[in-house]
Amino acid sequence: MLRKYSNSRTLGDNVRLGILTALVAGMVNVASLLLFLSFSSNVTGYFAILASELVNGNIYQIALVGSWIFLFFFGSFVSNFLVINLSEKNKYLAHALPCCWNWPVF
Repeated sequence: MLRKYSNSRTLGDNVRLGILTALVAGMVNVASLLLFLSFSSNVTGYFAILASELVNGNIYQIALVGSWIFLFFFGSFVSNFLVINLSEKNKYLAHALPCCWNWPVF
């Protein structure tokens, strides 16, 4: 299913891919809540938290949420950079490295 390009996937493949993506996203949210006691949703949730902290004037929280947003965009940039630049040399490595790049460091 993931080895096919978007123009050659069937409707069933797309539905299974969507269900799998939603399931993984939900598991990541639950795991982050249990492990870090922090809800990691998506960037729009971070901007809502940032706006709330800006209104409250909590400088520390503003810096913390701002760093979350920066790290999200930085990770997106690095992953995209790796995939684009390594795909000509080794397609498997190009798509495997961004996955390993996002592993949590304890």
